[in-house]
Amino acid sequence: MDGGTGKRSALSCAAYTNMTGKLNEHPLAELIREIVAENLSGSLRLESERIKTAIYFDKGALVYATSNLRPHRLAEWLRRWRVITDAQFASLPQGGKSDAETGRALVERGVMTKETLGELRERLVADVLRPALLWTEGSWKFDPRVRLLEDVRVEINLQELSIEAARRLPKNLTARRFPNTNEKIQPSSEFADSLNFLPAEAFVLSRIDMKLRLHELLAISGLPEEETLHACYALALGGFIEREQWPRAFTPEEVTKALAAGEAAAQSASQTVRAPEAKKAEEAKPVEPVVDEKLELEELFERVGRAVNHYQILGVTRSADQNTLKQTYHRLARRFHPDRFHQDATIHSRVQDAFAKIAQAYETLRDRSARAAYDLKLEREKDVRPPVRPEPKMEPPAQPVKPGRPTPVAPSSSTPPPPPATATAAERAEESFQRGLGALKTGDMALALASFDAAARLEPKVARYRAQYGKALAGQAQMSRKAEAEFQAAIMLEPDNITYRIMLARLYQNLGFIKRAQGEVERARNLDPRNAEAQTLLAELQSMQGAR
Repeated sequence: MDGGTGKRSALSCAAYTNMTGKLNEHPLAELIREIVAENLSGSLRLESERIKTAIYFDKGALVYATSNLRPHRLAEWLRRWRVITDAQFASLPQGGKSDAETGRALVERGVMTKETLGELRERLVADVLRPALLWTEGSWKFDPRVRLLEDVRVEINLQELSIEAARRLPKNLTARRFPNTNEKIQPSSEFADSLNFLPAEAFVLSRIDMKLRLHELLAISGLPEEETLHACYALALGGFIEREQWPRAFTPEEVTKALAAGEAAAQSASQTVRAPEAKKAEEAKPVEPVVDEKLELEELFERVGRAVNHYQILGVTRSADQNTLKQTYHRLARRFHPDRFHQDATIHSRVQDAFAKIAQAYETLRDRSARAAYDLKLEREKDVRPPVRPEPKMEPPAQPVKPGRPTPVAPSSSTPPPPPATATAAERAEESFQRGLGALKTGDMALALASFDAAARLEPKVARYRAQYGKALAGQAQMSRKAEAEFQAAIMLEPDNITYRIMLARLYQNLGFIKRAQGEVERARNLDPRNAEAQTLLAELQSMQGAR
């Protein structure tokens, strides 16, 4: 995990006992809800097999999360999403350096601004939390004495993450979170119409128009009991309904002690003069990073399988220098040499095939004359390919859709025909994209969605594919969450593209997320203060906020 992220106060250490438990008794989403409700500060540490996650809180706000999986380290995550190049990654602080140091290095070198780094950290923390929210086995420990360093704090939308996790948890598990059917539930007005519901959620919520007991809801819902309780669990975690009796992980006495220990830790952290020995003793013990070997192997096989040249096999750009090639090859050799995978014959065979291609690619590119000849060959092949159509102008935003009960999309009778098998992935993606634009003009939305989806899947790193797919999805009431994800992916790929930020702001505006929409517009105006569309949208949002 990110060493040095948290610090622990030396005050009252002997008198305080950590709060601990099992995730099958207290799921993470409920733990977070309880910590937030009790206004606690500290660190919640989770452990499931070899994976460990730490989540930091400050007075009831979730401010950071990190794990010991290498793909969740900031530098690795940025490279995986192509936010930084392989050369930039190789030049970053290595050897267990913290994410905070990595972030400072990126800002100091002008790779990104502090604002962009903050946005990326928010997405990384969300990526850390999503799988942990689905853990049904493992242990947890809460320590209110651990403090977070100020320079890595983020703001996380817990409502969306919690309801997303609840929807993905098994129905039999969520049903068990309601042990007493005599419990009372009631609607909450705080988050009315702030999120699109699944059909079962919308149906159940429509039945909860006043305070009633759970067994009464089960009697009038008309849905199977597990499905009704599953919808209730998601609605309760999302804050749409209020429960009378949430299962508690902390006793009132533990909460009182935790608040006192947290206050003592805050006072201790504010002191500016400390003895070196005490300072060293206060540091929270870092957890050594571990590797998710299965994930890394699948990523390797996927990349090598899709690669059409030696550069793609190694995972470097055409402009990579000899030193980068050497470092990349030796890193791959240490990690994926076939001798390390003799235990499983199937895996060994696949690794052997992949590594043979890696070795061949490196042997060709390491020699300058051989590389020059190979580059010339690539250029000649490029010259004889059919010309790629020019980048089209983005279509206007889809018709705004107000939140409410989802309206299903009718399946299209004409699915997009597959491009020729001999075409490259880029050519197939472009053809699908153009087909989608054509379908929009003829009003065939189902075909447009399928075509844009195919383009985005074939070339997920092309921002305009992701943005156009997001705009098409934004026209469907039940697809707003997916549309948001596509817009965010496009922005991550091209952080300085004002158009994509305005598209996302329009989506938030249509959903009633005024503050989020204003945030995206302000980011767009920071890029271009004179942008007319951003100024117009900001005026609309301010008018909407004033009318509330």
